[in-house]
Amino acid sequence: MLRKFPGCSGLFLILVIAGSAAAQPAPEAETQDEEMVDQPAATAPADIPADAPKLRVEPLEQNLGTIRQGTSTEITYTLFNDGLTPLEIQRVRSDCGCTVATLEKETLAPGEQIKLTATFDSSGRSGQQKKQIGIYSNDPRQPVIMVSFTAEIEVLFRCQPTRTLAFRHQRRGQTLATPIILTPAKPDSTLEILDVHYDKPGLSHVVQPAPPENAGGQQLVLTLDPEIPLGPYNCTLQIKMRVGSEELTAVMTVSGLVVADILVQPQMLFSLVASNNGQELPNGRLTLRAVDNQRPFKLLRIEAPTGLRADIQETRSGVEYRLRFFIDSNVTTGPQAGMINIFTDSSEQPVLQIPAYYNITTQLNIDPPVILFYTDSRLGQHTSQTARITLPADSKLTVSRLDCAAEWLTLSAPAWDEVQHQYSLEIRLVDPAPTVPASTLITIWGEGSDLPIVELPVHYQPDGTIELPELKSTTQPAKAPGE
Repeated sequence: MLRKFPGCSGLFLILVIAGSAAAQPAPEAETQDEEMVDQPAATAPADIPADAPKLRVEPLEQNLGTIRQGTSTEITYTLFNDGLTPLEIQRVRSDCGCTVATLEKETLAPGEQIKLTATFDSSGRSGQQKKQIGIYSNDPRQPVIMVSFTAEIEVLFRCQPTRTLAFRHQRRGQTLATPIILTPAKPDSTLEILDVHYDKPGLSHVVQPAPPENAGGQQLVLTLDPEIPLGPYNCTLQIKMRVGSEELTAVMTVSGLVVADILVQPQMLFSLVASNNGQELPNGRLTLRAVDNQRPFKLLRIEAPTGLRADIQETRSGVEYRLRFFIDSNVTTGPQAGMINIFTDSSEQPVLQIPAYYNITTQLNIDPPVILFYTDSRLGQHTSQTARITLPADSKLTVSRLDCAAEWLTLSAPAWDEVQHQYSLEIRLVDPAPTVPASTLITIWGEGSDLPIVELPVHYQPDGTIELPELKSTTQPAKAPGE
């Protein structure tokens, strides 16, 4: 069975970002895998068994010569086990998302050899390129072997923007202000767009001549469909073109936030609560703002999850509302999750739904109250988190053990900080990660107690979509000013 190891990595926090990050331009610079690049050489143990597995890779370096931009090239390496016991390939990690490595198998018997195939996508690349792949194994002499390849990318066309067209808050049916401009690299050549394929609905386009400074080129002017769903939007375009006599394909990502009458910030509440004494929810404020001042709206009412009550302030009539949320004194302690429903008179957005995660406790604080791991083609991946458990200064509680049944997580032993009066706990997603959404609980037990101190929910979404746990059904209405 083939196993694929994508090389891209990144870090961004929770669903709040799904709206705001989608609206920001993606960095043009190539990203590298922080776990692999610039690592110091691993030190072999002093005593190595004579029959230990031994990994040999040929070749260590390859030169692909000149390849055309937008094409994919396969590079093959041969892995040998020159030892006397089975060799385990633990993982293969490339330093760039443009390179994906495919391994035939993970275990090599003594004397066996297998192929490692790397596919390099040159889309958006130009000039001299050098990529590295790290091969991690149970070879005690060389736990990590680095292989590399170089290539010179021949550029036949140029694309503006180069990889991602990011738009900010955009209404349905509107034309994006920034076009995609494609220009032949050689001044005496011409470029013609032949076809455009979208991986999801929501966009339409027209082809126009490029501006005079982009001689010989064409541009795509994109418009959001009138029925495109509201919220974060991310679409990959494959643009087929003819440059001179060559037919080529450019790949472009279009991402941003589709809005109607009302913009809500943030798009999720995520908070730690110290006690249930009626205090305001930390980080528990929302702002509702009219996208167009000429189209005011009215906030009618709010339904908040059990344990929360809302305070509404109309800061600009029909244009902006600010919401604060407070904790009821009789709410049950522990992690909480629910949906805030905001009702308005907008025909396009009669109900706005904002997920809320928060933790209520009288004995300790845990930050964050929920662990959210994800991998996403646009946002990268979030696969490790430090949880901090803070005890009251006069508390005699101690953390005695941790329980978690999920095999897709690894937990460190809790580390005590006397000055901060807190424990820190490292939580990591295993590699490889699950291929389907997963949820679990980490139970944190107190010394000498048959009851857990707290349960810490952990959720993982491989496609970048965060799912809420079971929601509370009881709601408490809050009236708008003047009702």
